[in-house]
Amino acid sequence: MTGADADLTDTYGLTAWQNALQRSLTSKVYAADIFPALHEMLAPGSVDLMADNRLIKLDSALGEFMLFNVLLVFFRLAFNESSLSALLYTATSIEELTANFSNAIIPGYRKKSVYISSLLAKNEAGSSHPYGRMLFKRKAYWALHAKR
Repeated sequence: MTGADADLTDTYGLTAWQNALQRSLTSKVYAADIFPALHEMLAPGSVDLMADNRLIKLDSALGEFMLFNVLLVFFRLAFNESSLSALLYTATSIEELTANFSNAIIPGYRKKSVYISSLLAKNEAGSSHPYGRMLFKRKAYWALHAKR
């Protein structure tokens, strides 16, 4: 990988690291045996994004960094599904998605639904949390299905 540009993106805007992360969500073997080495070589130090008309930098040490990236690549996977419910996620479903990652990549406590739920709530659009980044928007599952 010498000289490779880890910031290049594919047609969907995903980096090589994000593509490896995406594959890890669907393969326990890949997540355990292959992704750790790729993560070491390709993981970005941060991600910059716009939310609520603000530029936000998520440092890789923050729980929000992996949560955002897992949801980003999961959305890309689920978007190909025919069901709207494939695009919905809960703290429990995110816990299941991240269970295969080693604790070196995602510490065990950050894979628990209680921690994930607290990150989602803290960073929810409209949250009054002083360090909230307005990254996520809560939708009621039943309300989404009622509109179909």
